[in-house]
Amino acid sequence: MVDFHKRILFSDEAHFWLNDYVNKQNCRIWSEANTQVYVETPLHPEKLTVWCALWAGGIIGPYFFKNDEGHNVTVNGDRYRAMITNFFIPELNNHDVQELWFQQDGATCHTARATIDLLKDTFGDRLISRFGPVNWPPRSCDLTPLDYFLWGYVKSLVYADKPQTLDHLEDNIRRVIADIRPQMLEKVIENWTSRLDYIRASCGSHIPEIIFKITIKEIIEEISPLKCAYYNLPDDTDLKDALDVTIDLEAETQELEENVNLGDSRSIASKRLDQLWRRLDRDFKLNNLYTKFIEEYLSLDHMEEITNIDDIASEEGFFLQHHGVRAGNRSRGVIQDDLFSIMLRARKHAYFFSCDMSHMFRQIEIHSHQRHFQKILWKKGLNEPVQIFKLKTVTYGTTPACYLSTRVLKQLSLDERENFPKAADVILHDVYLDGILSGCSSLNELESLKTELTQLFKSAGMSLHKWCFSHSTNNFPDIHFDQSCEESITKTLGVLWNSSSDTFCFKVLLRLIISLRREMCSPRSHVFSTHLVS
Repeated sequence: MVDFHKRILFSDEAHFWLNDYVNKQNCRIWSEANTQVYVETPLHPEKLTVWCALWAGGIIGPYFFKNDEGHNVTVNGDRYRAMITNFFIPELNNHDVQELWFQQDGATCHTARATIDLLKDTFGDRLISRFGPVNWPPRSCDLTPLDYFLWGYVKSLVYADKPQTLDHLEDNIRRVIADIRPQMLEKVIENWTSRLDYIRASCGSHIPEIIFKITIKEIIEEISPLKCAYYNLPDDTDLKDALDVTIDLEAETQELEENVNLGDSRSIASKRLDQLWRRLDRDFKLNNLYTKFIEEYLSLDHMEEITNIDDIASEEGFFLQHHGVRAGNRSRGVIQDDLFSIMLRARKHAYFFSCDMSHMFRQIEIHSHQRHFQKILWKKGLNEPVQIFKLKTVTYGTTPACYLSTRVLKQLSLDERENFPKAADVILHDVYLDGILSGCSSLNELESLKTELTQLFKSAGMSLHKWCFSHSTNNFPDIHFDQSCEESITKTLGVLWNSSSDTFCFKVLLRLIISLRREMCSPRSHVFSTHLVS
């Protein structure tokens, strides 16, 4: 049936605890004057039990379970049937829901005979439920949009202003759900079909921790029109302005209101900055590295200070939080092509090389009208005044960073294919985020490819560095290939490569005493599974 997934009305309940979820034993506070006096707190704070139904056409709800006195209660069979009769069915009549299917999980309050009969009166055989005409599989939260999207999304926003009463929390829940856009629901429902395919292929096993992310390559092939803009500028133009992109926030960025409310991100960012500086005060080395990193941002004009009083007081946009991470060995992020395939293609060449794109993310500027979504707080010391900055370039760690950079590379290769055909092909097939691993069958071809790559990236204001060659350049005096690797063993596409001996290396931790066959096989299987070798 065409678009069957768009005609399923998914439903579920969730608990929202006041002041966020707390799960601990009774706390006892002993009195210093009388050790026999103590105060107990409840096992759990007050909470709301909320029900919603979600489909491609919108959201029905939220419905808050309350007793006759108006007190918040949990759900049972009688209350669930009362909700269906007094709220759900009347709301259903306000929507164009002909031939809709209704889905619910196998909770006891859902599957009582009286409840199933009540739902059959409305939906007939179009009921997906335990003990219903169409059975819903157990332990299938990975297939319920409310579990894998709605509840987590709502909970990430409703506690931003720290509600102190259940009424305040209820108002926040209603507001957040009402603000969910139809385009977001369409994407969530489309993702459901991909999840279903994954679970079928894995014979019903759970979806991994990464909760099913489509690869960057698939996104690039599917998204149209382009969500970024690439400009060719004259030779006398400042090269740092050569790339400019916009962030695809939801559907069309142009449709966003001028005053987008993304919660109180400033106070959260301020607390995070104080936490960071307390850590920097204890760790001199990290303090030095992090301060230099921020100073480099300023010196390269990759961020600008906000000095206008109106802009400082404005609540528009979003403040990013600081996360100080020391990376001893840098590893790349999401791959564009299968890692093992890239390695095999490189190994088929008689001569091959690797290189990195210098400051790749920070060579791509975010359009000026969207930079208020990338504001940060910074101060030069624990007790120094706080300054506000806007980051001007694509920022590490943000969700669209990998897509924007990858999409720019794809567009760059398409635009420059006529001028640099070999280099354009390498960008499309032999790039791992900001790393390149490729080669040729002869030294002349290798020199030509290196020149093409350098000129192609230079046309976009980008540069390549950390060049490593599979053969010692001392043995080839005629080739102008700068062996700029400081060490013979470098990390290439996340794998250790010894350029002197032209071999891939793997670090394996071996136990001194091996008593089991499993312990003997574990290092071997770790190497093969980590690098996608089967």
